[in-house]
Amino acid sequence: MDKGSTGSKQTKRYSWIIGLLIFITALLLGCIIVKNIEKEKKTAAAYTAQSTVKRINAQLDQYVELSEFLENVILAGYDLNQTTFSELAEMLPNEAGVVKAFELAPDGIITDIFPKQGNEQAFGMNMLTEHERSGDAKRAKETGKYTLGGPYQLKQGETGALLFHPVYQNNITGNDTFWGGDHSYRLG
Repeated sequence: MDKGSTGSKQTKRYSWIIGLLIFITALLLGCIIVKNIEKEKKTAAAYTAQSTVKRINAQLDQYVELSEFLENVILAGYDLNQTTFSELAEMLPNEAGVVKAFELAPDGIITDIFPKQGNEQAFGMNMLTEHERSGDAKRAKETGKYTLGGPYQLKQGETGALLFHPVYQNNITGNDTFWGGDHSYRLG
């Protein structure tokens, strides 16, 4: 009887040890699998974020190029009256209609908008003094660099972002003087 109970105790002990080893192995494998899944999700999220940033930068680069084109037209001395501005703005590429309006703002005051329809409320608005956007418009004027601002509740009743582009002309004395904003994009 002693031998049987000793054998039974050893069998139980081996069963417990094997069971414990299987449990620890399964736990470790589970942790490794969870870590790999977590790593894959982080990698996918990082890729998605990077590709989104690249798409946004590419779109902003396109807006900046359009802005620089209009700036060059202004600096070349062309008269951008409402008709000329509308004709020019109509020819600018606007993928998927992302740009809702092109605005011309000499001395910060919006004098021309393309398209006019639906944007009438913004005519005559002083970007440097009116509305919550004045801080971003002033920052663009002071730094001489593009400023992307928003989201704003726009006069047109929508929410949108604006790309402010200050234009400086070289005057007779050789100093740069603020002409205004060649346009703001209302991005919807």
